[in-house]
Amino acid sequence: MNKLQMFRKLLRPEALLVLMAVFFYIRQLMAGKEGYTIHFHDTFYLIRWPWWFAPGAMLLLLLAFIYRQTRNYRQIQSLQYFHVLSFIVVPVLTWMLSPGFQPEVLSGHQNGSFTPKTYLPYLGLVMLLFLALGQTAFLANLAIGFIRGKKSAGPVQ
Repeated sequence: MNKLQMFRKLLRPEALLVLMAVFFYIRQLMAGKEGYTIHFHDTFYLIRWPWWFAPGAMLLLLLAFIYRQTRNYRQIQSLQYFHVLSFIVVPVLTWMLSPGFQPEVLSGHQNGSFTPKTYLPYLGLVMLLFLALGQTAFLANLAIGFIRGKKSAGPVQ
């Protein structure tokens, strides 16, 4: 197998989901008891990493299995990658909400006018909407694939 074929196999949606699941498991093992707190009005929420990453990794492996089983159906490839991208955006935005994230360094703000707490409700809404759109694209793509039928017989990719 040459390098181009290997690279194409790694860019398949099921392979990307498996790689993200492996990252989630590694992150869970390294997390220990660390987490971060979110303050809404008069309530503090404490989110611990292990409780978030373990179910997320299992969900990613389940979705990778579904992609693997339905890859012979004629699905829309851009919807598949949008679905995978929706799972990438949520951890990135969650990292931006964590205490270790320093937006002053990244954006050049020196006066501290931008803080994750200022935009927390908006970032949470963006995460939720993007994840919901990704899941809707996944279900729609499965339905489209079943309606369009299987691919013609040929060499398995």
